[in-house]
Amino acid sequence: MKRGLGHVEFVVSFVLFVGFLVFAFYFFSPLEGNRIIDSTLFYTMDEIYSNSSVIIETLSVVISEEVSESLIAIPVDNRQNMGVYIEDSKGNPLAGKFNPLTEIVHIERGEERFFIIKFSEVLGKGNLNDGILLTQEEFFISSSDSLEVVSEKRVEDIFERYEGDGYLELREAFNLPARANFGFRLVLSDNTIEALNPVPEGLEVYSETRRVEVLRLNGASEFGDLEVRIW
Repeated sequence: MKRGLGHVEFVVSFVLFVGFLVFAFYFFSPLEGNRIIDSTLFYTMDEIYSNSSVIIETLSVVISEEVSESLIAIPVDNRQNMGVYIEDSKGNPLAGKFNPLTEIVHIERGEERFFIIKFSEVLGKGNLNDGILLTQEEFFISSSDSLEVVSEKRVEDIFERYEGDGYLELREAFNLPARANFGFRLVLSDNTIEALNPVPEGLEVYSETRRVEVLRLNGASEFGDLEVRIW
């Protein structure tokens, strides 16, 4: 009888031991920790990107050869809350102005017969004299497109909140874990915006970098590197 009880006790002890190992592996597994880190990095990158991105709407415009005026104006629709940036076929900026009340774009085209108009809510309205309003027969839209890009201005806005008293509010707005901290930077050709609080000694820093198209403060576009760090 004692031998039978000893056997049962051994089986019960073995089951408890295995259960403890499973419990410890589940809650303290480095693989689980890596998954948490990966998901936090991905989520933080996604939050910064979504909070700094804007929509650019572009119109490619071709002017008729019959038009001789260099200062012209063309009508557009449904752009009330937007500003403009205009460039020629080589990417050089052209002077322009957008009147959201009349929904007319005024352009100093020089001799250019093809140019691109960018519309976005973070762009300025411009400053230019009014041009000659073209008829529908004197120009046509060869193509139009809509693209989501990172805004340098909005990244600077996030930076100002991060560096000021808004870091904890940012972390809460991004719904990050209470014990997770983050930093970021945007590297451009002539400017780097970096927000990075001091990292306590001994903590490991994890990072992810994404190549993104950026709408610059002056309205031009270029590619830059958006990096996110967590610890």
